Amino acid sequence: MTIRFIDSQTCEIDGSKLVYLRDALTVFRKIQKTLNEIGADKFYSSPENDVKRDRESLAELFFLLASKAGTGMDWYLLQPNDDFPDFYLMAITESDPPVLLHGFELTEVPPRVEKFEDAMSIVNSKLQRRYQPKHNLLIYLNNAKGREWTPLIAEQITNTSFKEIWTVQVLTINNNTELKFSVANRIWPQPAIQWVADFDTPGLFRPKEIPKNSEILKTDAGDFLQLKREFVKDFLKNVRRYLLSLRKS
Repeated sequence: MTIRFIDSQTCEIDGSKLVYLRDALTVFRKIQKTLNEIGADKFYSSPENDVKRDRESLAELFFLLASKAGTGMDWYLLQPNDDFPDFYLMAITESDPPVLLHGFELTEVPPRVEKFEDAMSIVNSKLQRRYQPKHNLLIYLNNAKGREWTPLIAEQITNTSFKEIWTVQVLTINNNTELKFSVANRIWPQPAIQWVADFDTPGLFRPKEIPKNSEILKTDAGDFLQLKREFVKDFLKNVRRYLLSLRKS
């Protein structure tokens, strides 16, 4: 069997292109692999596109885990090659629609930011751009003041082209030496929603079960969820329908 990885959404098996998806554990292992290979300094500063994607995967992973805890569904990560959006979260169901697909633009409030005004300036740089209205915004509050700033950011949002706006942050224990919780807050629209993932929850990083329309693809790069060949056509049809709805809105 010949496997060629084409991009973050598609692989080619014996000449046939198939969609594959990354679960939380696969995302985590890829981040860990990159960190081990290049070190923390380069991981957090490199402008290289592959490293940048792995760096962004941290926030996306935290949000994926909180989404699983909050909805009870297994979500998978896709990172398109296109400039927008930064990532998709996708769930595969055995009902109609068979695919739930949510696109997100990502922005980060980094640890060096000390004032709320500066944090809000970062957020506003996204809010003031005209994005397609059915996409969402994820704000990664990678900052010690993240919990304090979450409601303040929400108060500042009065109008936006984003369908939903979420924040995500990580809470630690043992004097900030151990990651413990991932907390996601929907701050737009109201009412607010909060999802909390405890990293010690058994099975959190693995799908509860493999959907009937999918199977596991084992590769040297990790285990990926692969949609069965007969399901790929319906999957792509749903994706095209989703993208068409964005153009019409």
